[in-house]
Amino acid sequence: MTDPQLAAQFVERTGADALAVSVEAAPGPKPLQKTLDLDRLAAFHAACPTPLVLDSLSDLPTLTFREAMRRGVARINFDRELRQAYLLAVVRTVPQVIQTYDTLALWQAGRDAVTVAATVCISQLAKTTRTLLGPSSLPTSLRYPTSRQA
Repeated sequence: MTDPQLAAQFVERTGADALAVSVEAAPGPKPLQKTLDLDRLAAFHAACPTPLVLDSLSDLPTLTFREAMRRGVARINFDRELRQAYLLAVVRTVPQVIQTYDTLALWQAGRDAVTVAATVCISQLAKTTRTLLGPSSLPTSLRYPTSRQA
């Protein structure tokens, strides 16, 4: 694991404007219960005032999500959630496509699944941000979702 002091030196030497850190206590594609090492995250935040980046928080309780943001997390990558949603939808649709030769249904299922997954990720971010900063800190589109966004 990266030493927070070494990370701080790296940021100082390179001028990086953000730092991706690995602080999962249970990494992997499907941990039984994903947790973050919040003490380690706090150590990174204390040693390095640069905004921190995490790979995914979708499996975490909202409380842990909030605590991560309080410890300097400014960006979260949801690539894993979007790819997983796409692939699962495609796998589920393949039997239908084999029978009907409707390849458009395959791509539509993947696109729809990514849309739903992205909406869930954005909603989680909005809920946490609203809790930490108040509703006026969010763009209007996140404060008052339209029927198309719901």
